[in-house]
Amino acid sequence: MQCLNLKRLSNDQLLKNTKELVSRERELLLDILHHLREAEVRKLFCILGYGSLFNYAVSELKYSEAAAGRRVSAMRLLKEIPSLETLIQTGELTLSNIATVQSFLREEKKRDKTYTLLERQKLFESAKNLSQRECQRQLASLSPQSVKNKERVSFINSSQVELQITISKTLLAEIEELKNLISHELVTGDLAEVIEISVRKHLKEIKKRKQGVGLREKVTPTQKSDLVATENVAPVQDFATCSNKTTKENNTSLQNPATPSGKPEKSRHIPIDTQRAVRKRAGQHCEFVDATTGRRCTSQWKLELDHQMPFSFGGSHSDENLRLLCRNHHSFYTAEVFGERRKSA
Repeated sequence: MQCLNLKRLSNDQLLKNTKELVSRERELLLDILHHLREAEVRKLFCILGYGSLFNYAVSELKYSEAAAGRRVSAMRLLKEIPSLETLIQTGELTLSNIATVQSFLREEKKRDKTYTLLERQKLFESAKNLSQRECQRQLASLSPQSVKNKERVSFINSSQVELQITISKTLLAEIEELKNLISHELVTGDLAEVIEISVRKHLKEIKKRKQGVGLREKVTPTQKSDLVATENVAPVQDFATCSNKTTKENNTSLQNPATPSGKPEKSRHIPIDTQRAVRKRAGQHCEFVDATTGRRCTSQWKLELDHQMPFSFGGSHSDENLRLLCRNHHSFYTAEVFGERRKSA
């Protein structure tokens, strides 16, 4: 029906309507950016079980990864330089160019080149009314080394992918040095094989240290008897249940910091065996569960151990009191718990 109605429009009316729709689309874009900003401030994506605002935009709002990344980048830019809002609304400054300039600034920072707020603002303003390629060319004239091509992954078949990345000459030299050092282990000698061997070795070491993979488990006589009498062991409380505590219950538990062992911990150091047990239980994923939908956060980025009963309030290092959280959910709970503690003080 809509297509039929459009066909009845004159050329002038169709062009006028299209222009008005684009203008409304830009206004909506600004509204979306402001809403994303407020959602990040309130960490609403954490409550819904997402490890980041980006994951929320992709999974919940159904943006493509590229579109979500551009909007999150633009939202954070407006938080830093609000005066650019007009350029975004008029379409003079595109989301693509915003992402390009921000990528450039990150690379410059790695090279110890810093820009003042005014200099950053001028960089973004200079990108207005440019195509993305023109924007890249302009930035390259300032610092060719900091204009990077984006990483690209192309699927060749069911078992192979093509990865395109940009690396420094220093890293390439180090890869070549590594290639010579492990040359006796190589079959083809190409860079993909060098990277594969290096990654596997490093991954094995990390998993051994953090997860205890490959280590022989120590079983004491007491543990052996416990394994036989499994029917007498109380089940571990489900994490989703723990996350459903009301604020009142949280306050009560903070005022009465009884630990499972009954003894306060003397050191903040968590025994490596306990760390591995918690990571194994969590399956190397954030353990946050949304109480409403039952959705569990799937993030594996910057996982951190968190005391459900905070250590500073007398919480123990037992695996029942520990949980694995991504950085965002860890900071979310920390702000929530210590915020309520300050209110009740």
